[in-house]
Amino acid sequence: MQAMPALPRFLTLGDALNATVVVHNNSNQPARVTVSATVTGGVHLQGDISQVIDVPASGAASAGFPAMAEAEGEASVTFQALGGGEADAVLTKLPVERPSTSETTLVGESSTGKRAEHSLPKVAGVLPGRGRLEVVLDTTGLSRLDEGLSYLVGYPYGCLEQTTSKVVPMVAVGDLAASLDLPE
Repeated sequence: MQAMPALPRFLTLGDALNATVVVHNNSNQPARVTVSATVTGGVHLQGDISQVIDVPASGAASAGFPAMAEAEGEASVTFQALGGGEADAVLTKLPVERPSTSETTLVGESSTGKRAEHSLPKVAGVLPGRGRLEVVLDTTGLSRLDEGLSYLVGYPYGCLEQTTSKVVPMVAVGDLAASLDLPE
């Protein structure tokens, strides 16, 4: 007998799922199998933690357990299968994350040349300790260019086409790259 989880790779806070395990019976006899589920971390089972399923000889059957992702962090889901004189267990860890977005606003020159203003929208539903506001003042208009240049210089693949593709922009921005004092 072999228990194989059928779970997503990650969960988002608030996801409802059917935590499923597929039990394979490799014997020549059908088996009545007791399957149980245990979860820790941010996921909670919404019903029974144990089911009895009939698994045909040389076949497979599944057991599903309704669950909900209720807290951020790492969740552990353990399935145990007992029956037909055999047993198996499997542990799967899933990250549970909160959905988030980022927003970038660019403000150009002010009409007076001395001051630029940008009003911030009212934000509702902010979670304490989550999110941030970053203000970047840049008189040259080149803010965050260093990240792109750093990627261009440190690109890890080096076939002929990629190397020559990297040379053209590096020649064009050579002086700029030197003035930004990139470690690469």
